Amino acid sequence: MDNLESPIRSAGQVNDHKVWVELFRLAAATAPSSTLALGNIRRGSTLNGTIAITNSASGDGYSEVLKGITTGSAFTGFDNVAGGASGNVAVSLLASAAGANTATGSVALKSTAITAAYNDTALSTTNITATGYAYDLANPTHGATVAFGNVRPNATRNLALTNTLRDNGDLAFQDDLAVVTSTGTGLLAATDPTNLLAGETKNIALRATGPGVLDSRINLSFSSTGQVNGVDIEGLTSESTSGSVDITGVAYDFAVATHDATVAFGNVRPSATRNLSVSNVLLGADAAYQDTLRVVATRSNNRLSLANPADIVAGQSANVVVTATAAGFLTDSISLALTSKAAASGLVDGNLSPGSVAVTGAVYDYALASVPASRDLGNMRVGASANLAIGNTVVSNAAFQDNLAVSATSSVPGVLTVANPATAIAAGSSGNVVLTAVAAGAITGTDVSLVLQSKALTGTDLDDFTLAPATVGITGAAFDLANATHAATAAFAKVRVGQQLTLGVTNTLRLAGATAYQDDLAVTATSGSAKVTAAAPANIFAAASGDVTLTAASAGSLASTLSLGFSSTGKVAGTAITGLSAAALTGGTVAVTGEAYDVANASVAPTLALGGVRVNSTANLAVTNAVRTLAAYQDDLGVVATAGTTQLTLANPSLIPAGATRNVTVTAAKAGLLTDTLTLSLSSKALTVSGLADGATTTQTVAVTGAAYDFASASHDATLALGNVRVTTNATTGTLTVTNALAANGTAAYQDKLDVTATSSNARLSVLGGASAIAATATGDVTVRAITAGSLAGNLTLGFTSKALTGSGLTDSALANGTVAVTGAAYDLATASVASSLTLNNVRTGTLTNVSVGNVVTTSAAFQDSLDVAATSSNNKLTLTNPANIAAGAARNLVVNAATAGVLDATLTLGLTSNFNNVSGLANVTLADQTIAVTGAAYDVARPTVAPTLTLGNRRVGYAANLNIANTTLTSATYQDSLDVTSATSNAS
Repeated sequence: MDNLESPIRSAGQVNDHKVWVELFRLAAATAPSSTLALGNIRRGSTLNGTIAITNSASGDGYSEVLKGITTGSAFTGFDNVAGGASGNVAVSLLASAAGANTATGSVALKSTAITAAYNDTALSTTNITATGYAYDLANPTHGATVAFGNVRPNATRNLALTNTLRDNGDLAFQDDLAVVTSTGTGLLAATDPTNLLAGETKNIALRATGPGVLDSRINLSFSSTGQVNGVDIEGLTSESTSGSVDITGVAYDFAVATHDATVAFGNVRPSATRNLSVSNVLLGADAAYQDTLRVVATRSNNRLSLANPADIVAGQSANVVVTATAAGFLTDSISLALTSKAAASGLVDGNLSPGSVAVTGAVYDYALASVPASRDLGNMRVGASANLAIGNTVVSNAAFQDNLAVSATSSVPGVLTVANPATAIAAGSSGNVVLTAVAAGAITGTDVSLVLQSKALTGTDLDDFTLAPATVGITGAAFDLANATHAATAAFAKVRVGQQLTLGVTNTLRLAGATAYQDDLAVTATSGSAKVTAAAPANIFAAASGDVTLTAASAGSLASTLSLGFSSTGKVAGTAITGLSAAALTGGTVAVTGEAYDVANASVAPTLALGGVRVNSTANLAVTNAVRTLAAYQDDLGVVATAGTTQLTLANPSLIPAGATRNVTVTAAKAGLLTDTLTLSLSSKALTVSGLADGATTTQTVAVTGAAYDFASASHDATLALGNVRVTTNATTGTLTVTNALAANGTAAYQDKLDVTATSSNARLSVLGGASAIAATATGDVTVRAITAGSLAGNLTLGFTSKALTGSGLTDSALANGTVAVTGAAYDLATASVASSLTLNNVRTGTLTNVSVGNVVTTSAAFQDSLDVAATSSNNKLTLTNPANIAAGAARNLVVNAATAGVLDATLTLGLTSNFNNVSGLANVTLADQTIAVTGAAYDVARPTVAPTLTLGNRRVGYAANLNIANTTLTSATYQDSLDVTSATSNAS
């Protein structure tokens, strides 16, 4: 090679006749991709892939081969890839976990030497990451059974289905789950959920479609879809599995109610019934799986009664029995409360839609005749009629009851005839059979027979009904009226006033009559002129006569017409006929002629009732010269009145013309009874123009009654001195006497009583009460009491009322007030204030303790007693020192001395006295005791007793002698201090 003539331009064989050589070029490869996507696979499978690497050197046989050397367990290299050829790096990765599975390694490329004389040439090294994705299959989990229990059709249950995440799984790398359900019975329907994502739970909705036993098995077909979140995963396909679920339970239908829409009674009689049919319609094939139907019917029309059926089994019917109970329209709307009664445990009753049934029709009662057993006509007039009342009694509703038809006949038509009611009698009404007496005489013994029929109302289409007949016994008698006859004229001629004339009247017997059955005749006579009076005769028996007496009653012409009134008396021979009354007959007239003159005509009341009056009251006694006929033909009247007592004084009137009235004035002169008889001398004073002598003087008496009363008269002291008094709660402090003084010339029995009221100008003084009804000459008291301490000076204002005596008819009268000056003062008792307990605790004997005792001011300290205290102890170990007199508003101390050692528990009793402090008119008052509960104990100090000297004599050094020291008990060893002793000597040797 050293002497080549020209350079080697390229690989290949070179033959230049001098030397032969072969030249080889290096393998050439581009660097492979550093990443490799292995795709998608199921977890547990192996991800495989290759990385293709091409030896891009020429394939003419003079290029070195390419070798790939790999690292990483997932990678496998290649060897001897000639120029122009390719080799693969193989990748094999087990997908052990869901999600991304990654393998890392490297590939080193070498150009491999053709002969051993040369070394391999490293070309390049590339790090490689191979990634693939592993997916879990969907993982369905669900319950083994679904228990419906006892349910209704269309009841639902949910079967929870979960796409459960597999162990160490990843939600993003587990398939969606699809399910298809098939049921084993026609009584169930299932609604499948849409795809379930990994970890998601959804329900398979199960529904009972009909009644019956639901026990079955549901088959589940599951698909792992090869999708995640509904997106296809490239390279994955769906895979199927299956499952099953046992179903238990029974479905029961509700009852299904049907019923009649109407109940038509039509027009019926009471107690008619109709059936309202109600059915429980069978829905399924077996009534055992359907509720029974309960029916409760109610109505608003109280003319109906209802009887509900027993519970109705499915497929059967029963009746609500509707009864018409009372007359009237039956129109109603029956309400049906319909309840589906649960056929098995665990179910609840169901309220079904209520029903409504229209009721039509009406009930009509038969007529109910009300007929008396007898009819007493009593005594009646011939030709008179009486009613025999026949009633159609309302049974329940008059508008819905038959009419009553009545047909009557008389057993003796010659004495008593009958006439039937014009029309049938409506319910609630009555009709009359008219009975007519056609002849005078006895009717007793006659019977009336009645045929009765219940007549159905028009339009009801009901049949008439013949009721039981009835017979009515008739009693009574018929009487003729009286029959009057008389003359047509009566002539007086010229007569004096008072002259009489008679006119005969006869009670003529009627044709075919009988005196025992014809009334007496009563006659009235009325003159057409006031100048003539007429006096009728007594009752005139049948076939007898009597006289009308005419009298010239007043002066003047007597020409007039006498009117005669006749009545049939209802009596026979003076004996009243029971049940008959007088009947007016046609009257008659008589022409009267003549003339007369009158005397004066005094008219005065026979009594004068003054009643209760006051003394000096007056009253008028009216005296009238009443006109008899004409004032011009009548004397004047003279009046002279005298009294029988001095209680009354009188004033007479002047002459009284005819037609005028004048007064005798009567005055109550004195108090007391006014009972008296006034004598009136009355004279008829002839008129000058008459030329007649005076008429006779007559007297009349007038009884006077009444009583005269004086007013009450109050008398009392002008002052009321109370002095010094105690404040009281209800006791009287002072009394004022008030007298009802007798009036001048008065009589106590005829003087008003006196009422007294009082008010005080001083609020410290209360009026307990006034006096009432103080009789004349008697006294009454006004009582007062001091209610607040202080001066009582002031005035009492007295109100006086003159109280009219009971029965006097007079009214009360207020009299002038009175005034009384009051003096005095009121004092409060002392009021003690002290604590109820005293705690001494443990103290030394002789310790003094103060207990404050106060005198609390009630109203005013100046008008309150001081307080005296006298205290005693129940325990003699305590001694007490009482405080001095305690003024109102002050406090002083009760000194308690623990005098003796020991327990000091005691009750201190405080005797309390309200001290009047020498106020005139007052005295000390003992108050209620108060007590103080004392607790504590007193202790003595130790009491040493020691000899004043100790004689040792002459002793050796070291000799000891005792000096006796005692703690002497003073009172009680328990309540005395112990004794501590220390000693010192003044001689140290």
